[in-house]
Amino acid sequence: MDFNLLLGKKKQELPSLFQEETLGAFMENVPGLAWVLDTNGHFVKCNRGICDLLNLEYSKVIGKHVADLFGEKIGIRCEENRQHIQKTREPVQFQQAIHHPNGASYDFLVYEFPIKGESGELLFGGIGLDITGQTETQALLKESRTRLDRVNRLYSVLSLVNECIVRFDTPKELLQSMCEIIVDKGDLSLSWVGKLEASNSSVVPLTSYGKNGGYIDSVKLLLEAGPESRGPGGRAIRTGVYAVSNDIENDASFHYKEEALSRGFRSCGAFPFKMENDERGIFLVYSQTRDFFKAEEIRLFQSLAKDISFALQSISSRKKIVEAQQRLAENQQQLSTLLSNLPGMAYRSSHDDKRTLTYASEGCFDLTGYNAEELEGNREISFIEMINTGDRLYVKNDIELALGRQLPFEITYRIHHRQKGERWVSERGRGIFENGKLKHLEGLITDVTDMQIAYAKLKNQAQLIAQARDAIIVCAKDGTILFWNQGATRLYGYTPDQVQDRKVNDVLVTRGESLDDAQRKVRSGGDWYGELTRVRADGQERTVESRWTMVTGEDNKNDAILSIDTDITERKELEKQFLRAQRLESVGSLAGGIAHDLNNILSPILMSAELLNDKVHDDLGKKLVRRITDGSRRAADLIKQLLSFSRGLDSSRVPIDFSDLIEEMKFLAKDAVTSKIEVDFQVANNLPQIRANPVQINQVLLNLCVNARDAMGESGTLTIRLRKARKWSVPQHITPGNFVVLEVSDTGCGIPKEIQGQIFEPFYTTKDETRGTGLGLSTSLSIIRNHGGFVELDSAPNKGTTFRVFFPALGMRLKNASEDSDGIHGKGQLVLVVDDESSMRSILRQTLESCSFQVELAANGQEAEKFLTGNHKRVELVLTDLNMPLLNGVELAKSIRKRYPHIPVIGMSGFPPESVMVEGEDPQSIFKAFLNKPFNTENLLNLLRDHLKSDAKAKTKAN
Repeated sequence: MDFNLLLGKKKQELPSLFQEETLGAFMENVPGLAWVLDTNGHFVKCNRGICDLLNLEYSKVIGKHVADLFGEKIGIRCEENRQHIQKTREPVQFQQAIHHPNGASYDFLVYEFPIKGESGELLFGGIGLDITGQTETQALLKESRTRLDRVNRLYSVLSLVNECIVRFDTPKELLQSMCEIIVDKGDLSLSWVGKLEASNSSVVPLTSYGKNGGYIDSVKLLLEAGPESRGPGGRAIRTGVYAVSNDIENDASFHYKEEALSRGFRSCGAFPFKMENDERGIFLVYSQTRDFFKAEEIRLFQSLAKDISFALQSISSRKKIVEAQQRLAENQQQLSTLLSNLPGMAYRSSHDDKRTLTYASEGCFDLTGYNAEELEGNREISFIEMINTGDRLYVKNDIELALGRQLPFEITYRIHHRQKGERWVSERGRGIFENGKLKHLEGLITDVTDMQIAYAKLKNQAQLIAQARDAIIVCAKDGTILFWNQGATRLYGYTPDQVQDRKVNDVLVTRGESLDDAQRKVRSGGDWYGELTRVRADGQERTVESRWTMVTGEDNKNDAILSIDTDITERKELEKQFLRAQRLESVGSLAGGIAHDLNNILSPILMSAELLNDKVHDDLGKKLVRRITDGSRRAADLIKQLLSFSRGLDSSRVPIDFSDLIEEMKFLAKDAVTSKIEVDFQVANNLPQIRANPVQINQVLLNLCVNARDAMGESGTLTIRLRKARKWSVPQHITPGNFVVLEVSDTGCGIPKEIQGQIFEPFYTTKDETRGTGLGLSTSLSIIRNHGGFVELDSAPNKGTTFRVFFPALGMRLKNASEDSDGIHGKGQLVLVVDDESSMRSILRQTLESCSFQVELAANGQEAEKFLTGNHKRVELVLTDLNMPLLNGVELAKSIRKRYPHIPVIGMSGFPPESVMVEGEDPQSIFKAFLNKPFNTENLLNLLRDHLKSDAKAKTKAN
């Protein structure tokens, strides 16, 4: 069947959109009815909508008369329409009620039009859209009809003008006829044509038609931008692009507003075109209707301008006349405006990753906020970019599945509207195949947001109680469960089917001092609120905040008891943890005070014992002195742990390699256990660096080894592993990523599960008072947390214990030997040392100058600032004490950072930097690094090396 005459064109002149296969795909995707009749009213072709409406197979419809299927009344109406179409060759639009075989009645908006068959016979096509029950859309329907009439009139204008192009041989006749047709057939007020005169750069009127009244004589359009040429006509003649004013009264750029309004003009459109010899021409049209020039009207007038350009440039040649007739055929493609009157966007797209649109109907603007010109060819945005990122994959998969089976597809998904934001759309389409090869996709996309919102509201209302997070239970007076929501299933572990018609006391074991009081109070007609403990299906106890009330039935009788349970188990646990934290804070304060006093007592004892050792020469005396010394040191170690626990840990940490600590760690591990315990030390290669305090790392290892020794007794195996790991499942306050793992495993007695949560508490120990203080694991945990790490425990009675300590890695790159050797000596860099202790300044000068650094000294911050005023370009680094008179180290560092930001500042002190800083200040925002006194030469030189190198790289990059 040849449907090309739907446009009134010869087959070879038709665009591919209206080929047989395309019309078939279009009919199948029309959200309503579509058909073709012969001159006698018999069905030649129909879509699935006809078959579904009649409840008949396709073969039972084809060949039947309209009256046989829809009744005599509709048959007569169709006969009248066919006679009118056959006589006028114009389409017919009307509303028709159709009765379904099941008795239901439907209202359809019907559009019938002429079409030519393969043998040239006249056929009649039609489209019917179901408008049943859509009373609220009558206004929109009226507007659509008005708009359709307007588009049809303009289409008629386009057709008549194109006929004039063929009929007239002179430009004057053609332009005059065009103006008359635009006004008479297009329901417009005035149309005039002008030509740009190159001599004076002004537009000269050539011809006009309509309500002029001297208006054209008063209009002066110039090529140069000026007050007179800011309106549509001036912009169009300057830019060569159409310009419109859809509200002349409120258009500030419309210079001739009063003249236009006095003649009833409310909208104006200016459309440039090329005349003979590439001269510029322009035709302007005026309407008494605001907002006359919408996308389709503009499109038609643009086509008209192109046609006029083509005709004027080829009017003297018969060959050009034939080309004009072909141009006429192409422009009559504007019948596709029918698609624009459908709700949504009809489209054609390529089968590529971006779903590139090669055609989009004008409904695309309402659907997406973009015009067809912006979407076609992905000029502004591709359609795939508008689809919600969470929906793209399943949309792609569903379409691919349908294309693979050569079936239509229908999917609902979300897109991002340019102005309206997220919208829901429904797409119906199919692939167009030729010889089994996919050519493109065609279909229709409609906005279904309102329907989705209504459905979501209905669904939410229906599931509100069932999906509440609280457990909602309704029981009869005798305790029989009548309702059990999903929240109750999540909380208690029983499904609604498992509890239906059972007694609530048989399902849930409930404990609470006020349970009897609650039941008694509610049954007497009151409400009750309180806490209960209930047992889940898996045996776990949950603490709930329960609210009970009596539900009154329609007969005002108390029929059932409603209980709402909120799980507060975690909240109660948090309360316990808070009280525990308060208790630990109090213990820490007490421990710090005791440790401080003990330190004052032990210091003279220890120093006296060291002096006494030089005075005693007999073996017994020396043995007694060693015993005093060892006991004092053991007590001093205990005090260190107390101070670490009470004051917080020393925050001075530097990048370290575990490889530098291995030998010391092996020594500590073997020294901490008995000779009968075998120590297995396993170290992975290429361990990453961590930022840590080496002394505290060794303290953690020592505490864990001592703990393992006490768990194993006389013999066993202690395994210490150092490895790297990437871990994603970490505690809430830890950042996932790369870690260095210190793993200490023993073959001892293990730790019972019930006390594993207590072993890190201060002063908690299972050892006797002669062997344990209860501070080892608590101090270790404080150190680990202070380093940004965490601990995992794996233990069971008689199966040994494994502690895994995770330290965050700085990266997977290790320092190499060349970096150490290159940076251990200076290269004449000038370092400014600032310290109020003369001995400290002296030893730092000797140390740094021996390593090839230049050194300048200052006794306080004021001296340092004075020196920097004239020498800041020479100074490579400032090393300053924090506690100094006149101007302390923090104030000096802030001053240098503000005035000389290129100079790194390293702080040094025997106290934490926070002790001399304003509360809330971050030391890292003031100092490049920090040295804790006392420090050795290696610590100092390594820090200088790192920051002088990084500063040099920064300067090189800046240059």
